[in-house]
Amino acid sequence: MSDTPHLKLPLIEASQAQKHVTHNEALMRLDAVCQLAVKDRTRTAPPGGPHEGDRHIVAVGATGAWAGRDNRIAHRLDGIWTFLEPEPGWFCWDADPGSFVAWTGSDWVAIETGASLTAEYERLGVNTTPDATNRLAVKSNAVLFAPVEVADGGNGDVRFVVTKEASANTASLLFQDAWSGRAEIGLAGDDALRAKVSADGSAWSDVFVADPATGALGLPNGAMLAALNGGPLAGLRNLLINGDFAVNQRGFAGGALAAGSYGHDRWKAGAGGADYSVAAGVVTLASGSLVQVIEDPGLAGETVTVSVDDPSADITVDVAGTGATIFAGSGRRGATVTLDAGATGEVTLSLSASGASFRRVQLETGALATPFERRPVGLEQMLCARYYTTSVPFASSGYASSAGQTSPSWTTAPPTTALRAAPAVTVHVFASANLDVGSADVLATDLLGATLQAPSSGTGRIYWRGMVDYDAEF
Repeated sequence: MSDTPHLKLPLIEASQAQKHVTHNEALMRLDAVCQLAVKDRTRTAPPGGPHEGDRHIVAVGATGAWAGRDNRIAHRLDGIWTFLEPEPGWFCWDADPGSFVAWTGSDWVAIETGASLTAEYERLGVNTTPDATNRLAVKSNAVLFAPVEVADGGNGDVRFVVTKEASANTASLLFQDAWSGRAEIGLAGDDALRAKVSADGSAWSDVFVADPATGALGLPNGAMLAALNGGPLAGLRNLLINGDFAVNQRGFAGGALAAGSYGHDRWKAGAGGADYSVAAGVVTLASGSLVQVIEDPGLAGETVTVSVDDPSADITVDVAGTGATIFAGSGRRGATVTLDAGATGEVTLSLSASGASFRRVQLETGALATPFERRPVGLEQMLCARYYTTSVPFASSGYASSAGQTSPSWTTAPPTTALRAAPAVTVHVFASANLDVGSADVLATDLLGATLQAPSSGTGRIYWRGMVDYDAEF
């Protein structure tokens, strides 16, 4: 045997002359192979002006002095090129681009794909520098994660697992614009799946929150889902009447309103009074609170959402004793509360603010603030008329046989819809004959209105006409 089996180092024969030549050749070869590092592996021809000791991996298709030496290690020694034939498993540092490669027996390949290695790195960067926070950093225009296919021993799936230490921690995916956060989705501070957005990377608004126990989806800031008003969910979703303050039978012009007094239909001042006005559908609540009592809606234990359009300031909401806040902002903004199981019977909604403007108040079941429900004007007026109706006409005539008779004047003034309860009645007489209208009163009331009467002034024909206001509010 004249050479070693692996590195092919020449051996000194027992009776060899000039042993130093063989010894030195072995040392030079050992110097070339140990701690193997090459300048590159992309050349098919020798570089111009090589230096002593330069090493290259000869690329496939070599020409000139390197012809026929594909994949060999070209070593510049004593002014000529010598070639080393690698053995499978040799490792080599490729200075350009700066990575390890390994010889498989047929090709030089990057260690990441050509070798089965188990390694643990404190930090790893791909085309960028990792840091103490971003221990894995990748700078690339695209990132591909492909499955190990069944044919290759995998199951064909790709699944990302992002875990956190405890519920109060965060496991999320953050999207940025020029390194400033704009959207985030994941588990942030609890175990509910949530998505949130930001216009500046500082102030964030929740888009949706999914309850981990029930799967119920909440939209804390409302939804732009116009189809809800035209689809199967349309129709009396809004438990409030006159939520847009369009019906104003009392002719309230705006300003201070005493506690318990009604302004626009179905809306009255809270315990501390209210100062508000309405212009072009925009309600401005300067101070105090506005209240609406909802007639036995069956909301005990239910989750409900109160919402408005474009609140200019925060609005404090109270539904049957459970409070929340609608925060200022543009678009549909809402607050969701869950009522106590004892919240039976009538439910009172209160809106309190100081210098807040808003539009289109809505109360609906569920945790979703949907677009304001637009009902036909006639329907909204009819709903209001159940509680208060004005200018109901009446007229009657008869004959009195003596003064003081009331029966000849009896007349009814039926409202356009049945009232909530027997109403308080206000009578306005416009014309009369032979009647003491100053002594007119109500003979009887029920849900269908009132029977009116006035005593005759003397014998003869009697006549009267006028209008009635019915108040069956809470």
